[in-house]
This record gives sequence, C-alpha cells and structure tokens, in this order.
Amino acid sequence: MDGVIVALDIGSSKVCVAAGKLDKNKKVQILGTTSFETFGVKSGVITDIDNVSDAISNAVYKLEQLIDEKINDVVISIPQNICDLVENKGIVAVSSEDKEITQNEIEKVIKAAKMINVPSGYEIVDVIPDQFIVDGYNNIKEPLGMSGSKLEVDAKILLCQTTILNNIFKAVNKASLKVIDIIFEPVAISNSTLYKDERVIGCMVIDVGYDVTKIIIIKDDKIKYLNNINIAGVNISNDLSYCFKISSTEAEKIKLKYSNAYLGAQNYIRVVNKNGQEIEVPFKDLIDIMSARVEEILYLVRDKVAAEGFLDDISSIVIVGGGISQFNYIETLGRNIFNKIIRIGTTEFVGANNPEFSTVVGTIKTYCKVISSNYVTSNEEGNVYSKSKSRVEETNVENKIGIVKKVKEIFKDFF
Repeated sequence: MDGVIVALDIGSSKVCVAAGKLDKNKKVQILGTTSFETFGVKSGVITDIDNVSDAISNAVYKLEQLIDEKINDVVISIPQNICDLVENKGIVAVSSEDKEITQNEIEKVIKAAKMINVPSGYEIVDVIPDQFIVDGYNNIKEPLGMSGSKLEVDAKILLCQTTILNNIFKAVNKASLKVIDIIFEPVAISNSTLYKDERVIGCMVIDVGYDVTKIIIIKDDKIKYLNNINIAGVNISNDLSYCFKISSTEAEKIKLKYSNAYLGAQNYIRVVNKNGQEIEVPFKDLIDIMSARVEEILYLVRDKVAAEGFLDDISSIVIVGGGISQFNYIETLGRNIFNKIIRIGTTEFVGANNPEFSTVVGTIKTYCKVISSNYVTSNEEGNVYSKSKSRVEETNVENKIGIVKKVKEIFKDFF
C-alpha cells in the first residue's frame, strides 16, 4: 500500500473502515469507506473475538475491492468508555548549548509526564499534550525550534485495561492485520467533525452509538470533559419492538428506514410482527416513540453536563452516530432542550460524510498529522511511523510472545 492509511473503528453494531492518504500538498484524501455488521462487542468491549474478526475481515475485503489495494496494516481507534484519563505534568531542562528546543527535549518532557502510578492491570495507551510551557509562557502547541531554558507539558495520560487491549489486538491479528498505531476516539471525532472556531470557543459532541452515548467537550482546543450514558440507539429499537410487537431485527430496520421521514408523509407503514404477519402501524406512533427516547437521551446528556458545571462552557453542539443523527427531528429537539446551536456532524469529504464514518475519517486525519510532522522514521519495509506517538511493534500473527508482554513492548518506546 503505497502511502495508503487504513483506519479501523470497532463499534458495538458494526465495524467501520476507511482508507486515505496524503496528497502532494500534504492534504488528506479519503479513498473509500465501508462497514460490516457485528454482534461481538458490548459497550466497547469485545465479547466474541471470532465474530469481530470475521466482521473486520469482511469490512476490509470490501474496502480492498473499492480501492483496489491489498490491506495489511491498520490504525485503530480506541473508544473513551473503555479508557481512563489521568492529568499530569512533565518538566525538563533544555540541554542544548544554544537553548533551542529539539525533538529530544520534547520526547523527554513527554516521558516525564508519563511518570505516574499505573493501576494494576492497566496500560498507558497514549499521551495527549494539552499545552507546552517554555520558561513560564503557556498555551504553546509546538515548541520545536523555540528558545528557552525550561520546557514543561500539561498532558492527559490515556490508560486502558490490558485485557481489553489484548482482545482488540487478537481480533485484528486474527483478521491477518497488524496495528501500526492507536488513536483516541474523541480526538479522532473532533478532528473530523468540528470547525476550528468550535474547538476554541467550546463545543460538545454527542456521539450516540448502538449501546453507549458518549459526551465529549472540547474547549481551547483541548479535551475538557468526557462522559458516557448507557442509553443509546438500541433502546429506540427496543421501544419499537415492545410497542409494535415486532422482532428486534424488524425494529432496527424500520428505525433506520423511517428515521429521516417527516410527519404527514404517510399515515401508516407496514411491518412484520413476531408471528410473521404483515401489519399496519400508525406512522405518527412510530415518530412519537422514537422522539420520546431521543428526547430522553438529550435530557440525560444535558443534566449530566450541567451537574458537572460544563454546560456554560459550550456554545454549540454537534451530534454524530450512525443512526440517531439521521433522525429528522433531532436538531429541533436539541435546540429546545439545550437552547444552543446544534448541528449534525459530518466530515468534509465527499462520499465519506455519513456521521457513522466520523471516527475512521478522523483517525486518518489524526494519524496523517503524525506522519507529516518533522520527526518521522521508517522501517525496512517502508512503513512510516512517528516516535512522538505510541509506536506499535510490527509483530507476526504467530509471534510466540505473550499478548500482555507484547502490549507492554508496544508502548515502552512511546515518545
């Protein structure tokens, strides 16, 4: 794959993949996106490795046919609801004679920020710098080349349970793929869906997945707040299944089919009940049931954010997710509940602007920032990676090293 980057997002109802690359002007191009259903994930945790591995293989095969490329390596996103964030500071002295900050100092200060007590059974997955500080001057995004005597960093340390990482790697490896990097999902989503001014002024992303709704608040171009609620898209399907006496599969199908329809378009719709009989149900009832659950989700988000004191920090709201973002009334409901600007989050790329691909597109954009930076290297096979990111070891599927040891090796050279 000459310069092609493939991103993988393992969700609770589907696996999404996307391929992209940097053009000659260092701009990201998205070459294609695909997805495949899975039932082997619950709330971000893999519960059936074989099913997830098969879904990954099928999604990647579809993408290979689309871009006419063989895929061997992937960059994976890791969801926030299976991670913990710990804030820490790193401080180093600038050692060069001319007091110019080099990549060596940046690596050292990030390494210093990693010096925390990691709970038993957890691993450091990523380090997200909030700001660099040079001789007391803060809010510096890129200190490379600046002059100073002391370099500091305020950073968020991303932790994940080793067992959860083990199963992610096993599922990807079983699909005959290698992980070359890991990107934190909130970073990916914000990079793909938020405008620059939104990231500075303050914006909340509501990511309504299959079984978890994730809350992300970005302000001053930093992650300010993360949280989750365990009510999401599947609850809408369950409501329809219960009220109309239809199967969960039929409920999911009509939810996706009619979520973008408006009242008045039709009086009745036909559904198949649990006895296999085709019946008519009032279209208004369908919209009322879905609206009630969507409204509940938005109220729960509002109340949780308000209780934590972050509601006044946001000026706008962006909603992403494969199903609920298609619901025609969600922007109206959102404005009534939050009294703020609200929109559906889509990417800038034609053909990849479906909200369900926000994470994989953002994963590619985030990874491209890494490989287009000044400090990159490549191995003998030509695979490019950055030492300023968590470098994932190139391990064979049949490698005899235990998975726990492998994950530790993956992150030992971080920064």
